[in-house]
Amino acid sequence: MTIPILTFLLSGLAAASALAARSRRAVHFAGLVFYLVQAAFAAWLFAAGGYGSAVGTLFAFDAVGSLFYLLLVVVSFWVFHHSETYLSECDLRQTRTYFALVMLLTVAIAGAYFAANMAVTWIFLEATTLCSAGIIYHRRTAQTLEAAWKYVFVCSTGIAMAYLGILLLAAATKCESLSYGAVAAVAAQGNPLYLKIAFLLILCGYSCKMELFPLYTVGVDANFAAPAPAAALISTGLVNAGFLAILRVYRLLAGTEVFGWAKSVLLLVGVLSLAIGALFLRRTNNYKRFLSYSTVENMGIAAIGLGIGGAGVWAAVFHVVCHTFVKSSLFLQMGVVRQVYNGYRINRIGDYIRINRVGAVG
Repeated sequence: MTIPILTFLLSGLAAASALAARSRRAVHFAGLVFYLVQAAFAAWLFAAGGYGSAVGTLFAFDAVGSLFYLLLVVVSFWVFHHSETYLSECDLRQTRTYFALVMLLTVAIAGAYFAANMAVTWIFLEATTLCSAGIIYHRRTAQTLEAAWKYVFVCSTGIAMAYLGILLLAAATKCESLSYGAVAAVAAQGNPLYLKIAFLLILCGYSCKMELFPLYTVGVDANFAAPAPAAALISTGLVNAGFLAILRVYRLLAGTEVFGWAKSVLLLVGVLSLAIGALFLRRTNNYKRFLSYSTVENMGIAAIGLGIGGAGVWAAVFHVVCHTFVKSSLFLQMGVVRQVYNGYRINRIGDYIRINRVGAVG
């Protein structure tokens, strides 16, 4: 059994143990085991020769996927840590369900990072929908139920659109395999019209995960309804999975005649996302929505980088990395703010620097 497969199995067992735990201590112990497994796998990637390897045709551990995975482990660990305090008043059933879903969401995101096949990417992104919906519905209120159903419906629609795009891309290239390498090798021979339609479908479909125009609204509502620590994971780790899925399709088209057109589409989508984010930032009076629209704006900047091409691609990846650290830290701090002010209303949160100097400076 290879190390990556063993890591997935142990991670799944840790999540199952948390779900079946009979005490908070057992839940926390399952979380400790889970993150020890993730840390060991990260060490294998970067120190023991795992980087650059592959598991059959389904998974490949490339540079950008390994980088995003390292960010995911760091962010997810702090999400788990902050959630312990955030959920201190919840009963055991809510606590163990929440933590199990956070672990499963982390595993699904990691699977999307390392997928070497378009179908595998699609499967793991669909899995993130189910895990995220459960986290959004954590408080069991009418508002969170509405947000969870909306998230499932819109994301499922988006994922279905992306699946149609994948099928059309395979038909256009007449490639029997859906692996990124195989499709890239024959993409230049594909029908240009089919390639364009496929890219549009995939971009629109995965925009619900990247929180990019046109399906950005579902991500904003999800971050608003979910607990603040979980929103830190959704708005960074999950958004990065959507970005990476689009980036890999973008790379497939690099050797085709429609690549210039695809970059123009990304420029347009990026500018629209930037404009929408900036517009709603001025109109919201809730810190969680404020940060969510900021994510839309930042992903618009990343899309513009891809649309520029060349050094812009490097700049887009660098921007996403920086966004991961900053946005996750802000959402985690919002969890602390809620404990102080019992809400996220911007006009009701004042004098925070006197209450929590370190958090206010952060």
